[in-house]
Amino acid sequence: VMSLPKVLMMVHNFRTQEGLAEMQKLLLLVLGCAVQCDQRERFVEKMKQLTYEGMETMMNHIKDVILNLQWEELVEIPADDLEELTRKMSLHIRSLVSERDKQAMVVLFFSQLITDMTQERDYFQSQAGGGGSQLIRKESFTATRQHLIVELNDFKAKLRKAKQELDDKVEQNIDLKSEIEEMQLALKEIRQENSSLVTEARSTRALRDENDILKERAGKASKLEFEIEILREKVKDVDFYKQRVEELRDDNKILHETKALVEEQLKKQEPDWMACWTSEKRIVDLNRKLQAMTQEHENDQRRIQSLSEKVSNLEFDKMQSMNESGNLAYQLEQARGNIDSGRMSILDESEESTLNRALRLEKENKRLQALMAKYQDATKTHEITQASMLELEKENQRLSNRVQQLQEHINKVRQSVLDFEQLSTDLAADRQRLESSLETARASSERRVQEMEQENNHLVLSELVQDMTTKHHKLEYETKRLNEKIHDMEDSIHLAKEVQKMELESQLERVRSQLEVQKERLIVREREINEIEVENEERLTNEVQRAKTIVETKTGEFEESLEKITTLTRFNKILSAETEELRVTVTRLNETEVELKKLQTQQAVEKRTLTQLREDLVTEKLTSHQRLTQLESLNTELQKIGLSRDELQQLNNDSDNDKRFRALESKLDSTLKRSLEAKEEKIDNQQKLLFFIYFSHPTDTQARLRVAVTAPPGGSTLKSSSQDLQSHVKSLQSQVSNLHKQQDRLQQNYDNLQKQHVQLQVDNSALQSKCTSLVQQNALASSAQSTTESSKSQLRQQLNSTTKQKEQLEKENDDLAVQHERQTMELEGVRQDHQKLKELYQKLRIDVIDSCQKLNTSTILQNQELEGKYNSTLRRSNEAMSLKDNETSLTSQDLDALKQAHDKLNKSYKNLFTEYDDLQSDHASLKQSNNRLKIEYAKLEAETTDIRQLDIATAKLSNRCEVLMQLKGNLEDENRHLLEQISRLMSHNEELLSQALEGKDQIYTEQKQYNERMQEIRRQKEKLEEKIMDLYR
Repeated sequence: VMSLPKVLMMVHNFRTQEGLAEMQKLLLLVLGCAVQCDQRERFVEKMKQLTYEGMETMMNHIKDVILNLQWEELVEIPADDLEELTRKMSLHIRSLVSERDKQAMVVLFFSQLITDMTQERDYFQSQAGGGGSQLIRKESFTATRQHLIVELNDFKAKLRKAKQELDDKVEQNIDLKSEIEEMQLALKEIRQENSSLVTEARSTRALRDENDILKERAGKASKLEFEIEILREKVKDVDFYKQRVEELRDDNKILHETKALVEEQLKKQEPDWMACWTSEKRIVDLNRKLQAMTQEHENDQRRIQSLSEKVSNLEFDKMQSMNESGNLAYQLEQARGNIDSGRMSILDESEESTLNRALRLEKENKRLQALMAKYQDATKTHEITQASMLELEKENQRLSNRVQQLQEHINKVRQSVLDFEQLSTDLAADRQRLESSLETARASSERRVQEMEQENNHLVLSELVQDMTTKHHKLEYETKRLNEKIHDMEDSIHLAKEVQKMELESQLERVRSQLEVQKERLIVREREINEIEVENEERLTNEVQRAKTIVETKTGEFEESLEKITTLTRFNKILSAETEELRVTVTRLNETEVELKKLQTQQAVEKRTLTQLREDLVTEKLTSHQRLTQLESLNTELQKIGLSRDELQQLNNDSDNDKRFRALESKLDSTLKRSLEAKEEKIDNQQKLLFFIYFSHPTDTQARLRVAVTAPPGGSTLKSSSQDLQSHVKSLQSQVSNLHKQQDRLQQNYDNLQKQHVQLQVDNSALQSKCTSLVQQNALASSAQSTTESSKSQLRQQLNSTTKQKEQLEKENDDLAVQHERQTMELEGVRQDHQKLKELYQKLRIDVIDSCQKLNTSTILQNQELEGKYNSTLRRSNEAMSLKDNETSLTSQDLDALKQAHDKLNKSYKNLFTEYDDLQSDHASLKQSNNRLKIEYAKLEAETTDIRQLDIATAKLSNRCEVLMQLKGNLEDENRHLLEQISRLMSHNEELLSQALEGKDQIYTEQKQYNERMQEIRRQKEKLEEKIMDLYR
């Protein structure tokens, strides 16, 4: 499998060559995924839209991805199979490691046993030698003897145990040797079977490859046969086109013949036209003579009856001729519908001209018959009528001759129509539609003919003359036009023949060149396929060997690295999640800081607005207070004057200003009268007082009279006072009007102030609520800011810690990579050590067997010597025991304790022996399972190699099939395009035939340019197909 690009190299050293190489590797992997995915056709189509240089570079990169020898075999293994293989390999390696550990433990156990045995042997030998010398030297000391006896018993028991262990070990070694020999024989047989299976597998692989090659060749041969059949069909189409050209030549010959016939008919009709001129002159003379023929009308009536019978006969003949002409017109219209719509050929024009002539001649016949009737009515002299009748009969004969000629011409046209009916088989449906339309047209034409017959009976002779002249001119014009069309059609036919010849020749040359090119391509492809197959076989064999060696070495490394990578990826995911959470919290902190700043600015602005509003409230309260005082002063003044506020409001509510002033004047007059009456009453009272004083005190009255004389009279003072009052009243009226105006203004201001006051109160309450909410928000924001700052500090600490952890993880990852490499080296060393240990284990087994045999012989001798010494010591001890029973009681207690210890040791030994047997059985079973697993592993390796080769072969076949399918689709598209182009060229050819008279040179140049463009496009397409085929090869 292609090694993944190193991300650290791309990140840290992206400008170096190694970093660029890793980037190139990554891009190659992406391109390989794009080319080998399910939607690769879409990517290939997009690659085709590139320039030629871009296509070449992409081809080279695709070759690097697909044709790399190191990746070709292993890329075909799916991911699930790789996971299963790696899992099985990991389990197998773990079992091998556990077996290795168990074998090492067994080896250590045996080495410890051997060292213990050698130490005991040396100890027993030394003790035995030392004990003999001491017994010889110190026979007198009884206490020491008893101690030695106890030790001898212990040594004897140990020797027995050692003998038993040695016997068991010898038996085990013999069993192990036999098992090893059996296993070696089984291994040899398995190796032989494996070698035979490998040879059979290779032979089967070779046979499978040959079978696949033969299948591919058979498929290619079938495809080539299919292509050859397609080309043969194209050749048949060429033959069909040749036949078509010949048929067109025949049609052109027939058209030339019809042209000659039409020219002959025109030449024959020239004397008839001259006769028409003479007849017109005679008709003018007859019109002059009509005025003289009115008197002879009565004599000619008898003759008119006979002539009317003749006319009826002629009318019957005319009806027959009309029916025949209708049938001819129906047949001509059917033939015209069979010919291509929208184009008028020479035959159509000739048929139309003949039909028009026939219809015109029939109209002339009708008009002549009407003239005959009029002549019969108008002629008075028998001679003139006879002459006119003879002339009319002659004209009728001429017309009948013309009708016969037209019938002959129609018969010829019928023959030509029969020739054209062979070509009109594909237009049967259109023909039926045209037949229905012709039937409707016939019915309408019959109705029109009847109407025209009725109208023709009422026409005048002068109209006949004019019609004849116009017909003559029209006939001349039509003959000229027909001649011009005939010349044009001749030129167009020649051009069409030449163009068709050129096109058919060019198409034949193209088909031949394409066949030759395809044959050369097929030969080259077969050669290349054979070479590629040989190269692929060689490469596959080499790559299989390389892959086996690589897989065996890298399975263990892969598992360890996978485990480490999984742990690292988990930790990395945790760190990435934490970093994302930290980023989100940082963004939230920034957003909260921005919102806090905004709230602080809003709070400052709102505080300013609050202070301004408070100042405005204070000022407005002062102004409102001043205005209230002014209102109270005005009310007091009005009350002094005698006006109340309610009356003023009523006056203000009145609509007219005049009424207001009149009401004010009346009120002021009433107030003035009241004040005057009060003053007059005061004056009367004063006069009464004066009279009373004068009569009561005459002296005083004289003095006062003098003063009164000197003073002005009371009436003048009253008048002046009244004038003053009037002026004062006027001034008061002006003041009252001004006061009313001021009052209105003040009321308006007062209302506005009340409204503003209410609004300000509402705004004040709203601002107070906002202020409280802002204070709360500020408190919350400050608390949130404090929490966010604390969390920010914590997050920064976490970020620092995570960055440190990330750096540590990167270092650990690098260290793990280094350790991975080291461990790979160590694994190789461990495998070598394992093999060395196996060899040492076998040597140790041989040495153990030899040492066991030697120990058996030496122990037997030592036991014999010890038994002799023991018997002698027993005799002596028995003599001593009889003397010292007290000491024996103590020794018996010690012996019981020693026996108990001995029993315990025996039990532990038995348990150990049973455990050892269980371990040996487990070891044997594990060996058997190991051998089975090895056999299964070998089988699985063989199967995996077969499966890989089959997958490779199937992938190659699928790729080739896809390439061939694409080529097939491209060829089918090309064939469709070619057929569409041929159809377009045919339609274009027909259009050119119709438009040949307008631009001959343009058509030739356009055809040449079109052919050159088509050739260039086909060459470019062939080049692209060759490049795409090279890619997929």
